[in-house]
Amino acid sequence: MGSSIKIVPAAILGFFIGSLALCLEIFFQQALIGGNPLLIKSYVIPIVYGGVGGIFIAILIIKRHNALTESLSFERNNNRLLQTKVDNTLSVITRLNTRLQKEVAENNQTTAALRKAKKELSKLIENDARTDILGNVLIIDDDYNYLNLLEDAFNNNEINIFTASSSDEAIQKISNKHVDLVIYNYKMQERNCASFLKYVKDDYPEISRAIIGDIEYQPSVDKIISEGLATTVFIKSGNNDVSLLEEGIIRILKLRHILSGEKVKALLANTEKSIKVPIAFTDFSDAVRKEMNFIQLAEIINKSPDVAVKFLQIFKVSFYNNNKKSSLEEIIMMLGVNAVRDIILLASLSGRGAQRSSHNEHFQKLMNHLAVVNKYLEPLSRLIYGKSIENNFKSVGLTHDIGQIILMQNFPDRFDKIISYQIRNPNLSFYDCEIALGYSDCTHSEIGAFFLYSWDFPAVNIEAALYHHNPSIARDMRHNEILRLVSFSNEIVNYLTRTANLESTNYNDFLKAIRKELY
Repeated sequence: MGSSIKIVPAAILGFFIGSLALCLEIFFQQALIGGNPLLIKSYVIPIVYGGVGGIFIAILIIKRHNALTESLSFERNNNRLLQTKVDNTLSVITRLNTRLQKEVAENNQTTAALRKAKKELSKLIENDARTDILGNVLIIDDDYNYLNLLEDAFNNNEINIFTASSSDEAIQKISNKHVDLVIYNYKMQERNCASFLKYVKDDYPEISRAIIGDIEYQPSVDKIISEGLATTVFIKSGNNDVSLLEEGIIRILKLRHILSGEKVKALLANTEKSIKVPIAFTDFSDAVRKEMNFIQLAEIINKSPDVAVKFLQIFKVSFYNNNKKSSLEEIIMMLGVNAVRDIILLASLSGRGAQRSSHNEHFQKLMNHLAVVNKYLEPLSRLIYGKSIENNFKSVGLTHDIGQIILMQNFPDRFDKIISYQIRNPNLSFYDCEIALGYSDCTHSEIGAFFLYSWDFPAVNIEAALYHHNPSIARDMRHNEILRLVSFSNEIVNYLTRTANLESTNYNDFLKAIRKELY
């Protein structure tokens, strides 16, 4: 209907325009030929034909216009509809893409978690199936890149590495998995390193503890070691090389394996609890943990007069060129708490003496032996390596033969058997006699190392006790210099002790031994 309404006025307009045009033509023709242009009948036919022609032309024009208008309108509508569909499609695609990205991210996280869980499960299954695994190690660090590096780098079949990025995650894994060693980054800020290690020590005493960081010795690290919260400090390599860390972990796990040997367990099964840490040693360790000053630490030692006297005697003999009379406070300041701890342990054990009077002479010789071996560590270090011993290692010699003291005080029959064999074979050392009598898997070295380990001594003390008769093994250890020095000093003192007449000592052989060690 809209179209017809537009055509009617157009037809009327066309009629008038067509009639008028044809009438004007007739008017001018009549005027030109001299006729009468005002004669009405001359215009009737032109009006009819002109009007009809005008109507026809007007209708054609309007229809063409309407067709074009409808075409343009249809095209505009189609374009508008198409744009709406495009916008809707783009919106749907955007939503789908966002959802897809989210699902991909979630899937990646799930896949990573599943891969990690599968990896850890495989390790646990392998643990159950294999008997040659040294142990499971949990490393706690908030550096995700470093943890990823460790997981990719450790391919050693002897150890299983697990990682955690927080204390809470570490505690959860410790409670759910069998862990033999934890290594905590002491620079993590989310929890105090000492508090975490103390938690592990108190709740899981069977787990060995170590720390890792960029710097080996600083006050917080020394405090952790002196309190027995960790036995070893590992240093992060700057070039992403984890070989030293791997070697250190293997060393600790092998040490655990040695100290948990069947013969060691059988010997110490009924005596481990009765051989307790001396009270003076425990009191001093507690005082260090409470961060008491040097004067207060000296007062702790003076509470046991016998221990204080022995302490000063051992100090006087054990440290080279020390002729100056020093107070306890000065000694603690000079040596540091680690060395003082070693002296207190030896002084406390010395106060217990020997169980049998027949052992008194051996006991005194052994105490002198420990002190003299420690005394010559410093000059030997200067001679062999051209440098002083690190402060934390200056008293390692005092505990290297502690296994003999434990044997004498707690296993007198076995000690007598070894001494009797040594009397018959004066050229053999105490250790050689143990080997000859069939105690090779449980010598005084393993016994001493076992108790130092159970009393939370640093790894260097434990290794010195275990390997002081095996310098070839010590060459492969992390603290190889101090371990070799302890072994070398021990051999020198034993050699001089066995030589009845020092004037007849073959000093050429002695110098050759030193030269061999040097070169």
